[in-house]
Amino acid sequence: MKKSLFPFLALFLLLVLRRHAAGEEFPYREIQQAVEGKNYSLALKLSEQLPEKERFYLSGVLKEKLDRYQEAIKSFQKYLELEEPKLLADDALFHIVSDYYYLRNFAQAIFWYEKAEPFFKKGPLKPRVLRELAKSYEKMNQFQKAIETYQRLEKDEEGLFHLANLYKKLGNKEEAIKVFWNLVEDFSRNPLSLEAIRYLESLQKCFSPEEEYSLAYVFYRNRLYREAEKRFSLLLRRREISSSLFAKVHYFRGKSFFYLSDYEKALEEYDQIYPESSELHYEKGRALQKLKRYQEAISEYEIAADGESLWQATRCYAKLKNYSGAAKTLEKLFYSSPKEEVRAKASYFLGKYSEELGYDEKAKTAYNRITQLPYTFYSYRACQEGKINYPNFTKNIQDIDPPLPMNDDKIYLSQLNKKNPELQKALLLLKLGISEEAISELKKMEKKVYNQEERWILFYLYQEARAYPEAIALGTVIKEKKLRYPLYYQALIEQYSKKYNLDPYLVFSILWQESRFGKGDVSSASAIGLMQIIPPTGEWIAKRMNQRDYRTEKLFEPEVNIAFGCYYFRQLLNTFDSNTVLSLCAYNAGPERTASWLKEENDLDEFVENIPFSETYHYVKKVISAYQEYQSLYK
Repeated sequence: MKKSLFPFLALFLLLVLRRHAAGEEFPYREIQQAVEGKNYSLALKLSEQLPEKERFYLSGVLKEKLDRYQEAIKSFQKYLELEEPKLLADDALFHIVSDYYYLRNFAQAIFWYEKAEPFFKKGPLKPRVLRELAKSYEKMNQFQKAIETYQRLEKDEEGLFHLANLYKKLGNKEEAIKVFWNLVEDFSRNPLSLEAIRYLESLQKCFSPEEEYSLAYVFYRNRLYREAEKRFSLLLRRREISSSLFAKVHYFRGKSFFYLSDYEKALEEYDQIYPESSELHYEKGRALQKLKRYQEAISEYEIAADGESLWQATRCYAKLKNYSGAAKTLEKLFYSSPKEEVRAKASYFLGKYSEELGYDEKAKTAYNRITQLPYTFYSYRACQEGKINYPNFTKNIQDIDPPLPMNDDKIYLSQLNKKNPELQKALLLLKLGISEEAISELKKMEKKVYNQEERWILFYLYQEARAYPEAIALGTVIKEKKLRYPLYYQALIEQYSKKYNLDPYLVFSILWQESRFGKGDVSSASAIGLMQIIPPTGEWIAKRMNQRDYRTEKLFEPEVNIAFGCYYFRQLLNTFDSNTVLSLCAYNAGPERTASWLKEENDLDEFVENIPFSETYHYVKKVISAYQEYQSLYK
């Protein structure tokens, strides 16, 4: 099959799906719209017009949405009673067992879990099925079966935690301690490991030095540096500590002091370690740099000699205004690093420092290197400063909106459908408006995809399911830039960009970095939706926009979220004199923090390189890189 037909096949499948949805006989499109608008009662009423195989399953899902779990169970059971083939039988079983578990009918949950479990021996639902089955056994006092089920969970921290607690509840202290230690050692960065420590300290009277180290390391990994330092300090008082453990304790105690901003004490800890490694020299350099002992830091960085150490040595040379030393180090960094962004950074600052030294030709050569590399923050800055013309790295962009396929492609699609049960299920679920389950099937299918034809089909189906983050990720694999940098929600973005006097391509770039256009994403900081607005900021914006009927749930609505994000970014631009870079920094880290950092460094390039938060540092650069891609592709 010719490569040019790949996207045709995908579009054909999408058109077939939409033709089914728009069929006159059954109200698929109306059901999809009702589900997307969360009008589940209307969708349930419309589902009565569907064939039985579709009606029973869909009504079960919708009744769950309406918290009518007992009725949902009956609908799924009716679906299972139908004659074969039942494409969604395993999904129906899973719904039944989950509903019984939710209703705390553990006897029925166990009955249906045991019936469903063979369907979930593999796949993403296996851990959840086993956890809920084990909990149901526990609730029914079938403790041995609960233990056996928890033990079948491989490398599952939640399952381990419940197993350890069950052993503790049954008075099996020895087994409880063993499982809690598994949690501490294998999942040191998981908050459950902190809970495990609390239980261990109540169950176990004394600890070996190695065990004390493991406990302290968990606090370090969870960024509880004060507690980690305290525990490392107590460990150093023990006489029986080995030389290798002695070095590790000093190293992580030093890093704890570093993150607590006590750089002198960090150095004191590092000085206790012998022999010295490249990693140790780098950490010494960081502490010395924070103390503004730049020449000493340079010496440590040059011994470490890796890419990040060379870059930090450059920063120290620049602080000493030793631009010659900085330029030599940047040349070394440019030729030694395989990373294109690092090479762009080295080129930009080499150009900047060469200008300081009066070497204009050398500066011009350095800036021109940037045009041979992909878009980065540094190509943006070089253009802003007038050092290079805006580079165009995306010539001959192909039109990715394919025409209708030829008739013989239908044969291929029929064969593909037969050999991909996940595709069949996804098509049916999408037709019924059950996007979440459809996306789950598409993800399963993606793990088995190795050719471009199927990738294109997946891409279009992800779009149909509004799974934009997954579509973008797949567009990267397909290697089509317009798929990686799409124009989703274009009408809304253009509307509110115009209203608040913003460059729409910049807004696209912010959405791209914040959520990859996912409207339901919630971050660990509780930021919601497309432009990742946290609830307090949403309330502040609503008051400023005089929206009296506002509530936090509205941030899940794309129009509200995009409008709020655009409004807020305009306020930040007004605050920071229309400086895009500073406003992006403020969007991620907050305007107060950005203003305080700006007091310490008012040169824009130096400001960015000294942003203390790693997340914000990379955020600014990624948005600016995406901004250039969007401008190149569409402007």
